[in-house]
Amino acid sequence: MNVLIGLATVAILAVGAAAFVIVFVVCLKVLPDMGFTGASRTILAFCVAALSALGITLLAPMAPAHDAPPPATYPFLLIPYAALGLTLLLFLLIAMLAPWFRAHRENPRPPDEPHWPSQAGHADQPRKPECRDSHQHSQARRRPGR
Repeated sequence: MNVLIGLATVAILAVGAAAFVIVFVVCLKVLPDMGFTGASRTILAFCVAALSALGITLLAPMAPAHDAPPPATYPFLLIPYAALGLTLLLFLLIAMLAPWFRAHRENPRPPDEPHWPSQAGHADQPRKPECRDSHQHSQARRRPGR
């Protein structure tokens, strides 16, 4: 039983460390678009990544120690950071598995086959380009000088 608790603790710490690295890299990429540059960008990315890893490790259910006092932090403040870290880990996992899922599709559709039965007679005809804003074009046709 103690071995399983130890393995669970190591797994939670590994997920927290992975979340720290991924959140740190993502924050470093995103923060310049928000106006943070230089040391402020690095410090803010480190703080968000540390809170994310801390949230994952503190909010995970672990075996309580025998004479451990209750945590002095407010764990509900770490929920958004833990959700951020877990969401980025999930997106990374999906991105890594997407090529495998595409390659192992049961019956991939050939590109020349129409998607719907109603398109069977129109598969060889070129499509007309659709206008995004038909209101502007109708106004332009009514007023040729403007």
